[in-house]
Amino acid sequence: MNGSYSKPVTFMVLEQLDAELESRHERSLDHYLGLILDFGAEGYGNATPEDAVSFAWTGMDGEHFAFDTQSGKIGDLENAPILFVRPMEFEEPVKRAAGSLKDFLSFLLRIKDYYLLERFEFFESEAAFLEEIAVGPKRDESEFAHVRERLIALLDIREMANPYTYLKALQD
Repeated sequence: MNGSYSKPVTFMVLEQLDAELESRHERSLDHYLGLILDFGAEGYGNATPEDAVSFAWTGMDGEHFAFDTQSGKIGDLENAPILFVRPMEFEEPVKRAAGSLKDFLSFLLRIKDYYLLERFEFFESEAAFLEEIAVGPKRDESEFAHVRERLIALLDIREMANPYTYLKALQD
């Protein structure tokens, strides 16, 4: 990890929301989005690109998300693409997950959990992907609605309208 990067504002807002959720509801963003915040953590193995800055992990198999600094060409992590790093996927452990942290959160608001990123390559159509969103892991909608509303209010983001097309374009 390149230690010269500061936390982007969006990430700091996520940390504040995480602390708020912990204090008010005794649950973190992990419960709602499957993300354990951990900016700049190391020790995920050699699958993480050397110039990437990790910011969250899933709690499973070393899977984590990182900012892609593009060999230092990106000065502000607010504008850095997001990588999904899966060390146990030996053939292709790193995939792009979003163009920025705000896009990533907008994507998560729509799909509700990162697990669809793990399986994205298996969806043969947008219809199949959207069906999986509809029948995927069930969350308490009232709880998730609260987190969705807070993210929208705090970050001025919206639920991504077309997550399949977005991710397909990123990964092609």
